[in-house]
Amino acid sequence: MTLTDPLFAQTRISTPQTDNAPVIVVGMPRSGSSFLSHVLSQIGDWYVFDDLYIQDKAYEIGLSDHQTPSAEQLETLLHFMGWQIRARLRHTTYAIPKMREDEVDAMNDALRACFSGQDYTWLELQKEWMMRLAARSGSAQWGYKMPKAFRNLPALRAAYPEARIVYLLRQPHEVLRSYKFIPETSEDGHPGRYHPLFYALYWRVAAKSYRTEAARGAGDVTLVRFHDLTRDSQETAKGLAAFLGEDLDSEITKPERPNSSFSDQGPKQDLTGLEYWLISRLCGAQIDALGFEQRRKPVRVGDFADVLRVTGRFIMFKIRNRKKI
Repeated sequence: MTLTDPLFAQTRISTPQTDNAPVIVVGMPRSGSSFLSHVLSQIGDWYVFDDLYIQDKAYEIGLSDHQTPSAEQLETLLHFMGWQIRARLRHTTYAIPKMREDEVDAMNDALRACFSGQDYTWLELQKEWMMRLAARSGSAQWGYKMPKAFRNLPALRAAYPEARIVYLLRQPHEVLRSYKFIPETSEDGHPGRYHPLFYALYWRVAAKSYRTEAARGAGDVTLVRFHDLTRDSQETAKGLAAFLGEDLDSEITKPERPNSSFSDQGPKQDLTGLEYWLISRLCGAQIDALGFEQRRKPVRVGDFADVLRVTGRFIMFKIRNRKKI
């Protein structure tokens, strides 16, 4: 580390007046959003963090979007942010921070000194943290992926007035199939979380949110479809570069070990006809409006037993993990 290293600056490198233009990836999990973060981090001057849930931790410890954290709450957030870096250095493939684990505590010490005695919010802390990681990677622009953040866009826009939002959506039946048949040993999720009604409704909410945001006409929202991202990553990256006001002057690389949601081939197992029927009934209008493909399959008697089995697994998972939810 050096005295000029932005990671360890004792004063803020961010200001309220500048650098308010993050890119935030939202939409549905199991839709290639980690790979999308990887692609965005190869465009122009951007560094995009894969899976950032500081918001969840802030709300969990009782912080509002306008409240200055107590000393104890700040320690909780710093510990959580340090853990996020360590986890990505150890286990992930996408947009890995360009720092070592032994630098995490020094970075937290610097942030602690930086915010001591000041009024600030968790959103300002998140911005400062992200700008330091971006600067360490050689980037001036920053962003992060948090699929469910579309539910909190007013607060995010208030904090980051120039934010640009990238919605990522995948065919709903592929999302549900990916959830239903994910191995229990996977680091990317657990099949007990799956229920066709819950995830079909969630997909519909995400799709409607995009259409509502796009209708504002502000030009700060775009849609990426999973099958476009995986079929022609370079062309998708060109569109994203234009959206961000950048030029794409290099080939997009793919990680050696993509995670389990990346493939567009899907598992050999398929959804039942009843699940396809539920998707069509709940999501049909949004599927058509966004140019996705309607798919159907005959409903069989055994499909009802399968839904009952999945429902029982879903309920038991929620009971066993109720303290984690």
